[in-house]
Amino acid sequence: MRNAAQDLSGYPGFGDVMKRFIPGAARALSYDGGTYGLPEVQNFQLLFYRTDILDRLGLKAPDTWEDVFDMLPTLQENGMTMNVPKGDFATFFLENGADPYSADGLKANLGSPQGQQAFKQWTEMFTKYNLPIDIPAFFQHFRDGDIPIGIADFNTYVQLLVAAPEITGHWATAPLPGIRQADGEVARWSPQGLSTAMIMKKSGRKDAAWEFLKWWTSDEVQAQYASDMESFYGLEYRWNTANVEAMKSLSWPGADLMAIREQSRWAKNMPNVPGYYFLGREMEFAWNRTVFDGIPAKESLEQAQLSLQREMNRRQKDFGIAGGSLGVPQIGKPYDWGGTDK
Repeated sequence: MRNAAQDLSGYPGFGDVMKRFIPGAARALSYDGGTYGLPEVQNFQLLFYRTDILDRLGLKAPDTWEDVFDMLPTLQENGMTMNVPKGDFATFFLENGADPYSADGLKANLGSPQGQQAFKQWTEMFTKYNLPIDIPAFFQHFRDGDIPIGIADFNTYVQLLVAAPEITGHWATAPLPGIRQADGEVARWSPQGLSTAMIMKKSGRKDAAWEFLKWWTSDEVQAQYASDMESFYGLEYRWNTANVEAMKSLSWPGADLMAIREQSRWAKNMPNVPGYYFLGREMEFAWNRTVFDGIPAKESLEQAQLSLQREMNRRQKDFGIAGGSLGVPQIGKPYDWGGTDK
């Protein structure tokens, strides 16, 4: 936006390079027709659950949020609960088909019917279903068994493998609970954290930098680097590459790989538009108003919509954007891994 990063889309071989990554994850790197970075390392959220405890309670891993709501009374009757990250509004919005911005990137779209449904679902997790608002150490609660199921990221996955040997074989992973669609498919759209490689616009060696990035993000180099890191330093240094072919070479346990691949195909990162930083802030304010102050969800979301749009308008004016479109990439279908295992 400030003309500091180099647009990579005009370099030779760009189209082939981008095929190395899941399009929904790379969505956050696009702006106004250009692409300003290449995914390097990815993060992801998964559902973690204690198989021993759920088996004892006669429960199974939920596939949808309706399944979650059905199992919560049993957990709570036994003095247990579930971890759902308080700040993750994006998953609820995306699963409900409520993109926070219009397709042109110039309008806030929080107050759509789908957005209102998503916000209601998000806040009711902590009001109607009484989930804990803040769990500073889900990993420890998971080990102890008082929170035998929850949503967490790749770091928790590695922690459990490395630092919780006493529950080895007693926990498993699954894709995030989703929302069943009319065709029967369960939508599990969710953002995916990325670290990325980029080129600064003022660099004097941009062509050489592009050749390096093509080499560095290639299937062979990413697979070799990931293998070397884990061989030299151990599992806790697993290089969770964003290259989809190199990702297949990592020594994931079979069941975990299936869960990771299923969730990864539903990656849909938030676009960066002028004023984007207000989205998280206003959603937190709206959540506080509804959960803590009891303000109706619709009214609270309307306030967030107004504040976000006001900031977007201000930034559009600052950057000289008048009408037109920023061309936010639209991701309508999950990534197809090919073959029969998705």
